[in-house]
Amino acid sequence: MNLQEHEIKDGFKLWLSEQEVTSLLDQAIHPKARIAFGLAARSGLRSHEITEVYPENIVDTDAGSMIRVEHGKGDKFRETPIPPELKTTIETAVEFREQGVNEPVILNTKGNSCSTRTLRNWLTETREKLADRGQDKYWNEMRLICMT
Repeated sequence: MNLQEHEIKDGFKLWLSEQEVTSLLDQAIHPKARIAFGLAARSGLRSHEITEVYPENIVDTDAGSMIRVEHGKGDKFRETPIPPELKTTIETAVEFREQGVNEPVILNTKGNSCSTRTLRNWLTETREKLADRGQDKYWNEMRLICMT
């Protein structure tokens, strides 16, 4: 894990290596968590943005597949790339779920809209699993920086 102090405020910036991202995705506590973590790690979405992604927000453009974030940080619109394999995973999951395409991509385990708290809980459980397996000494120290 890479840590760097913020220049302006207290705390640290944290980013994961490719191997750590792969470990996080592989150890996700269930497929919904794996997709949510993929949206954060591979497309750079913030937790509140993850909860607001609908299937219709994933679009093909001249620049490739993108996620349209309607209300990002500062309530601003943005588009961010989505890797083809993550796009395919989401399309397949949405196609075969009971709720269909009119609900957010990420639903909680009861099939309802997912909260940022739920995302953080999923991350905590996965992080603890990785720490227990001794994957990296920093998993135990990791704060929820990457899901804020």
